[in-house]
Amino acid sequence: MADNEMICVECDGVPVRIDPGVVDDIDLLEALGDMTEDPTRFPKAMRILLGDEQYEAVKASLREGGRTSATRMAAFFREVVEKAGEKAKN
Repeated sequence: MADNEMICVECDGVPVRIDPGVVDDIDLLEALGDMTEDPTRFPKAMRILLGDEQYEAVKASLREGGRTSATRMAAFFREVVEKAGEKAKN
């Protein structure tokens, strides 16, 4: 994969495009580290990885009954990270 090619994955029927540069971004690493001590930092890490527009789109797509489950968002995040990691290796 060329450095400038977006990493494209689909989770829960939602297509996600990740800039490969963000995977090596210190802000993402710090946000992920912050999550271990303070789970409320999770949305920040997800916003860094996906960008604001995709983050909001994912939240909207997972919304049921007017609410978006934090548990479902966390599972989505894990799946995106796993799939993106697999694609980045290839």
